[in-house]
Amino acid sequence: MNAIAETIGAQTLEANYYQIRSATKIDADIFSFRRISLAPLVVMLGYGFILYAIMYKPRKLETA
Repeated sequence: MNAIAETIGAQTLEANYYQIRSATKIDADIFSFRRISLAPLVVMLGYGFILYAIMYKPRKLETA
């Protein structure tokens, strides 16, 4: 039963993929703020955080 549900889900996902990529109809949702502005900003902030984490050098405490 689970395999049938997965097959139906995969077919629905595939149908939605080709529906978005249609050459005759352009869905306005692909130009939304989330995809055009917010997503690249979040990705760049993530890369910046990773770069900072890699390059960060902890300060050594001086003991007398």
